[in-house]
Amino acid sequence: MSFIRHTLAGFFGALAGWILLEPWSSDYGVYRETLLLYAVAFGITCLLVVEKYVYAGRYRLAKATFKRWPIYVWPAVAVALVQILFAGTVRESGLDTTPEERLLLLDVSSSMRGRGISELKRAGETYLDLLESSSSVDKVGAIAFSSDASVIAVPSADYSALTSAIDGLSAYGDTNMLAALQQAMGVFGGPGDLPQEIVLVSDGQPTNDPRSILAFVAQMEGVVIHTIGAGRGYNRGFLRRIADETGGQFYSANNLSGLSDAFLDLARKGITRERGGEDTLAIPVWRLVSGWSLFGLMVGLAVGWLSRANRSRMIVVGVVGGTLGGALSAILFWLLDLLALGGATARGVSFSLLGLTLGFCIFLAGEIYTRVTGDKGMADFSSLTGEGVSPVG
Repeated sequence: MSFIRHTLAGFFGALAGWILLEPWSSDYGVYRETLLLYAVAFGITCLLVVEKYVYAGRYRLAKATFKRWPIYVWPAVAVALVQILFAGTVRESGLDTTPEERLLLLDVSSSMRGRGISELKRAGETYLDLLESSSSVDKVGAIAFSSDASVIAVPSADYSALTSAIDGLSAYGDTNMLAALQQAMGVFGGPGDLPQEIVLVSDGQPTNDPRSILAFVAQMEGVVIHTIGAGRGYNRGFLRRIADETGGQFYSANNLSGLSDAFLDLARKGITRERGGEDTLAIPVWRLVSGWSLFGLMVGLAVGWLSRANRSRMIVVGVVGGTLGGALSAILFWLLDLLALGGATARGVSFSLLGLTLGFCIFLAGEIYTRVTGDKGMADFSSLTGEGVSPVG
């Protein structure tokens, strides 16, 4: 029973942190990401510490826990260690850092009015924030298209200027996709020294004959086109075919809020690309394991430090169990990455697994300690969060 409580405490702690902060992290820049990680770490720590008190009906002890500084500080240290260890991994992991020229072709036809144009702007900001925070060297520009097409920014590394240009867009007119592609080729000026990519976003049927668009795409030698279908009125097969025929990727954002996730995935792949091969992990496996192991260690240290009995032993148990849980979580994250999962749901699943694994491993470390040392006070692992309290009633 104690095993189930402890494991579920870690699971629901992480889940609560994710649920509370995910709506605020939709842009997922580096600061929002840090805040989300802290919420998850804090949630796991809180529930692992207070679950015993709550189960025993000793609510005053549970409340008193929040007056102690370690419950706030150690989760912050955990997040800081993860961010420091994961920082700068793109260049150090031996991936190609050759800059690309990339154009965002943004559908601003009348059907994008209201929420559509708002989500498009937010997605563009998400994309550019991540590129800027990762010190990307890619040159990015944008073309807005409706009844006609216009270049709102030529490719450059001035992401703030492009963000401002996108923020000033308004929706009107038809969906002249062919004009946008023609404008893009004019901007590129034919094959150049840098790899060239297009991110094409549309929420509806093009006003041009799809066959003429595909014929023009066939002439765009060396240009990779990624396509994103927004909403529910676009031609899925058509956009997928454009992506397939140019070596790009198709994204379906039936829920308009999914635009940010699509752009986020493209930004990360642009940062971590290895051209001519498959996408590679931005963070080397050894860093992934080390980072999350340190994260688990700090959470376990907080749980042990906040113990009211057998503190020194509880710190050892928390540190060992937390480190093991963090390492196992890193392996699970790596497996999820191989499945190419992304977006808010994948983050929720990952963080929930992190909490569940940490809760289980800290409990397991307590059980192993009991068997090795014969310390019966550890048998129920109750001294981790209280003084051997028993359920009321």
